[in-house]
Amino acid sequence: MLSKETKATLDVIVEGKPYTCNSFIAIERLYQWADNYDESCTLWNLYLDLIGYSEEIYGGSLLHLDVYSVSQVLGYQELCLLGDALKVFEDNGYDRVFEWITYYMDVMEEQNERA
Repeated sequence: MLSKETKATLDVIVEGKPYTCNSFIAIERLYQWADNYDESCTLWNLYLDLIGYSEEIYGGSLLHLDVYSVSQVLGYQELCLLGDALKVFEDNGYDRVFEWITYYMDVMEEQNERA
């Protein structure tokens, strides 16, 4: 769970538009779900591959799965979380979503280092 300081920091101003935790909460939920289960970490990687984040940031796909493999990994809960996280694009563009994911992952890495 994020601290109050982290949530406040996630409200940073980028290009004059504030990030609000509510608009990106679906991505946070997906990350938290994936972080709690060994197998479901593929869900986070799948999301990053689907939106093109892994290609742009890491230079390639994180997963090399065919459709059959994906259907074996994703259950009802995972599909709902994935769908909600994809809907974030409805009100935000690639740049804002990618910036938020990068910032969020940095914050989570920093918290893990402190633990």
